Amino acid sequence: MDCAELRFCDSTGLNVLLRARLAAQGGDARVELAALRPQVARMLAVTGAAAVFPRYASLGEALATPRQE
Repeated sequence: MDCAELRFCDSTGLNVLLRARLAAQGGDARVELAALRPQVARMLAVTGAAAVFPRYASLGEALATPRQE
């Protein structure tokens, strides 16, 4: 998910991300986050959610990273 334009994320947004992650796992997929702004990255860190989402500095980096099976 390209998060470059995501300027704010509260508990509702976090809940959406976590539900998307669970849904993706049920379909043998993953939710990965790219280009997080500092305030969103901080929210993920503070809540502990950063541990469950692969994160990349940019969308280009995310797309260039080989996927692990």
